[in-house]
Amino acid sequence: MEVRSQKKPWVVMVMVLLSLTGKISSLSVTVNEVECVYEYVLYEGDTVSGNFVVVDHDIFWSSDHPGIDFTVTSPAGNVVQTFKGVSGEKFDFKAPRSGMYKFCFHNPYSTPETVSFYIHVGHIPNEHDLAKDEHLDPVNVKIAELREALESVTAEQKYLKARDTRHRHTNESTRKRVIFYTVGEYLMLAIASALQVIYIRQLFSKSVGYNRVRSQKNPWVVMVMVLLSLTGKISSLSVTVNEVECVYEYVLYEGDTVSGNFVVVDHDIFWSSDHPGIDFTVTSPAGNLVQTFKGVSGEKFDFKAPRSGMYKFCFHNPYSTPETVSFYIHVGHIPNEHDLAKDEHLDPVNVKIAELREALESVTAEQKYLKARDTRHRHTNESTRKRVIFYTVGEYLMLAIASALQVIYIRQLFSKSVGYNRV
Repeated sequence: MEVRSQKKPWVVMVMVLLSLTGKISSLSVTVNEVECVYEYVLYEGDTVSGNFVVVDHDIFWSSDHPGIDFTVTSPAGNVVQTFKGVSGEKFDFKAPRSGMYKFCFHNPYSTPETVSFYIHVGHIPNEHDLAKDEHLDPVNVKIAELREALESVTAEQKYLKARDTRHRHTNESTRKRVIFYTVGEYLMLAIASALQVIYIRQLFSKSVGYNRVRSQKNPWVVMVMVLLSLTGKISSLSVTVNEVECVYEYVLYEGDTVSGNFVVVDHDIFWSSDHPGIDFTVTSPAGNLVQTFKGVSGEKFDFKAPRSGMYKFCFHNPYSTPETVSFYIHVGHIPNEHDLAKDEHLDPVNVKIAELREALESVTAEQKYLKARDTRHRHTNESTRKRVIFYTVGEYLMLAIASALQVIYIRQLFSKSVGYNRV
């Protein structure tokens, strides 16, 4: 009976792991009308979760797409969940019954869109799924819960990665359109100024003597005034920060995995979105350089600790723009036979739990990194929009001032010309 009690948990554990292999689908669907994806749910009450993000198909023109519609339909034909006009969303519900569920995307607009889509059907086994009550091992249920939590965080991570891709596309699209519109405005301004100069020269070429001489020179003065009026100086002032900030973390065991990430979150979203980055270094207890990054706005790091002791993580900002850094550090340790007990008392289940917890921590760190990058992308979008408005208003003001100066100068020229002709 004792031998049987040692083997039975492994049989139960295999059943637990097999029961957790809920089907995971990740695909990209090009939507132009209605596209549907089907997923089978084995058990009533299972958790169905996932997310979707519209990834812009044409980053130059379609970044302002108003969104798509999303519906989930049960096997009985009832609408379980729905979203209208969204560019991305997460969903999570308990299956009211087993059967085939339908996930449909509807794009009511003419612009084709690409959708990044992820589904997970989760099932945590109970005593009826595993074995009889006398054979139930709470450790196996705990493993099931850990794996389910890991799948949930993985789904969140995929969603954040897709959002990160969309934000990068939006940034690229906005920058391209800003350049396109700005160049177009300057070309129109230059053409308008040239046409005004040509028209003024034609008017004054019909005059005689003194007026003709002035008509040949003054239009160039007008053009110079137009060009000078466009060279408006833009300046900003902020507090200068040029320091080194360090964070310390103690590592208990040699060979432990030290991982983490950091992202520079713009402190002043209007002016500093183009900050060239900061420097990051990791120093061991012996003073040796373990890892370093130069001039980056965000990065992930991962290394095996060469020895136990206090590790130093330093951020250096060599530029004048103040920056806020979001960072995350995790020291991971998977126990071995020396950490748990003697060889005859070693329980492999505890090692498996430690590995699962370590995997969960790793995915959580990735999730924090992606959230910080998402925040930075949103700040960049806000900064770009504000600067576009600022530059556009400034250009129109300068155009209005230049036009007013031209009108005043032309009226002065014509008033003197009329006075001379009368005399």
